[in-house]
Amino acid sequence: MPYVSIIGAAILDIIAKSNATLIVNDSNPGTISQSAGGVGRNIAENLARLDVDVKLIAAIGTDPAGKYLLDECTQMGIDMQYCQVKEGGVSSTYIAMLDNYGEMAMAIVDYATPLSLEHVSKNFSVINNSEIIVMESNLSEHEISAILDMFPAQDIFVDAISVTKAQRLKNVLSRFHTIKMNRLEAECLADMAINCDGSLEKAGAYFLAQGIKRIVISLGAEGIFYKTKTEQLWHKPAPIVPINATGAGDALMAGLIYCTLHKKDANYTLQFSQAMAQAALQSERAVNPKISQRSIKNGIFKHE
Repeated sequence: MPYVSIIGAAILDIIAKSNATLIVNDSNPGTISQSAGGVGRNIAENLARLDVDVKLIAAIGTDPAGKYLLDECTQMGIDMQYCQVKEGGVSSTYIAMLDNYGEMAMAIVDYATPLSLEHVSKNFSVINNSEIIVMESNLSEHEISAILDMFPAQDIFVDAISVTKAQRLKNVLSRFHTIKMNRLEAECLADMAINCDGSLEKAGAYFLAQGIKRIVISLGAEGIFYKTKTEQLWHKPAPIVPINATGAGDALMAGLIYCTLHKKDANYTLQFSQAMAQAALQSERAVNPKISQRSIKNGIFKHE
């Protein structure tokens, strides 16, 4: 059976959400929750919930957080046997503060246990036999380049993650099959402002000229822009009130991967991927536990 390998991060997420408008330099009443997170891990969980065979290549420690991550991900159906488990290591942690609308106000991430290139190389065979390889820009510029060198013939998808981390992709854009970005990340990589006045199409043309086969730009409430050499689409979602903005981009990426595996056309891919993002927005967790092939295809998250 075809499978997907994800080279990325598995992180303990601690999410604090305010009950009212955030007041800086003060104690804000709200709720605090803990869950398994990390961009790569989030994408992996979304795919597992869609019944995709997915193997996660990430680093975790042997501390309580690492055991929690290993147990949670295994129960969710993610193949964790290729993770790098560092004896005595401290697992990575992400802390985010959300406002009362679920939008991120601030976040801090501690990559206490980075993935090593040696471990990626050690698992060359299983990664190289993947139908799709997924990377994230949490890796350093050197590590990204080295991993691309290891798998020159594979279709590699990448998530830009943030403006700062997206810059690590600038010199190797031509080597990716698909790149998923938000507007700010795309502006950073294309060195241009992106509005709704034709600059979006120019940015898409710029990325294709770099050698990327497919670009997907998330525009928040304005939808998703999708472009290949032969197709250009812009899909706008039904309006919803988000509960938590964390994880929507990861769900979107999982939708793109799922539809690529199943050889869906561009229009179906956009609608399915947008429904995945909407499902994430309607969950307290980074990954909506109600996600399944059936729930997404039936559109149950559009107007909840």
